[in-house]
Amino acid sequence: MKKSIIACLLVFLIIPVFSQDYVINFDGQGAATNVEKVTVDNLTQGTSLTFNGTEQLHLKADINRLDAVFAGSEYLHVSFQDKNLSYIQLQFIVPLLNEVQISVFEQSGRVVLQNRYQLSFGEHTCELNGLTSGFYTVRVSSKDFDYAAKFLCKNKSFAKPSMSYKGFSTTTTIKRQKADSPLVQMQYKSGDLLKFTGYSGSNSTIVTDIPTTTKTISFYFAECRDGDGNNYPIVKIGSQIWMAENLKTSRYNTGDTIRYESNNTNWYLNNVAAFCWYDHDEVINKNKYGGLYNWYALKTNNLAPVGWHVPTDAEWITLENYLMSNRFNYDGTTSGNKYSKSLASTNLWNPSTVIGTVGNTDYPSKRNATGFTAIPTGYRNYKGLFSNIGNATFIWSSTQTNESMAYSRSISNVGYLVVKSEATKNSGFTIRCLKD
Repeated sequence: MKKSIIACLLVFLIIPVFSQDYVINFDGQGAATNVEKVTVDNLTQGTSLTFNGTEQLHLKADINRLDAVFAGSEYLHVSFQDKNLSYIQLQFIVPLLNEVQISVFEQSGRVVLQNRYQLSFGEHTCELNGLTSGFYTVRVSSKDFDYAAKFLCKNKSFAKPSMSYKGFSTTTTIKRQKADSPLVQMQYKSGDLLKFTGYSGSNSTIVTDIPTTTKTISFYFAECRDGDGNNYPIVKIGSQIWMAENLKTSRYNTGDTIRYESNNTNWYLNNVAAFCWYDHDEVINKNKYGGLYNWYALKTNNLAPVGWHVPTDAEWITLENYLMSNRFNYDGTTSGNKYSKSLASTNLWNPSTVIGTVGNTDYPSKRNATGFTAIPTGYRNYKGLFSNIGNATFIWSSTQTNESMAYSRSISNVGYLVVKSEATKNSGFTIRCLKD
């Protein structure tokens, strides 16, 4: 029989990629090149995952229980030991007397080796021999703990796999060893729409994608800080960079306070800059929906964060043309205004049964496909009355049509259109800003 030579490469969380399995890396551009944290929302499946920005994301068609158990435990160490790479050593910590099961699985989930030992407190060592070439998961478990790790072996013989117990010590020496780029797993099916949010310091950026291959997601970071010190996530759509949340400042970028108007008569009669929270409920509605501002507040040119501005009607048209020509219509066509679903968040909107509308969960790959994340803020009309939270949002442009009216855009839960209309300047609408 040929001598067994096993080459075991310690590769935590690195696994081969098949069919719909992709590996996603991350980098930063603009104001920061380091990505500290990433949140991934699978908008199609309704799942979410947050991890360090230095880690890789492995999108898997199927995740079994072994994948869920694996946590890169600091209490389990896999290594090869002698100079001939002839055996694999497992070291693990048992916190108290236990019956411990050690199992080795092929990637398919088939059990290759499995033994049970009655073990006391301490650091224990086992050896593995005779594994054939491939990726494996080793699992060390009892009723009180469950550790797992992955490793890659290259075996040039056909020796029978074996496991042997080597002893223990009450002195622990294990130091967790990590790959340069640890890899996190998330279930993914072909066509799923993912929203990636990258964080670097106080900056955050959104990117949406339907991955079809292994790739790198690049986050363009830029500061978007208002007069209150709130810093907003941003999203690039075509050539434009937008705020991905509604403005919620009570101060101009100069530090001056914006007039808060709670009196309906004053809201109607006084054509001066003012804002409010929906239903005057700051606790519930400020962070959730943002503020409602009359047009006179943005006319000061100090409402937007420094380096940002309230978009003109022409800049809204640029966005709309991009959405139409790049198949953001709910039905994938390149003509007609049917792209409100691609701008709207996947939650908070009241339901609708009308095909292609924001409130309908149909066409999942188009729901918030841009990452713009418009939410149903409702509005305050020119008489000071609040209406339509959950059903609609109205967003100002900086372009006026006459001394009392200006252009806005609106999105409704029961519509697939983004509606351009004229509104009285003392209406209370949402603000989204555009980078200069």
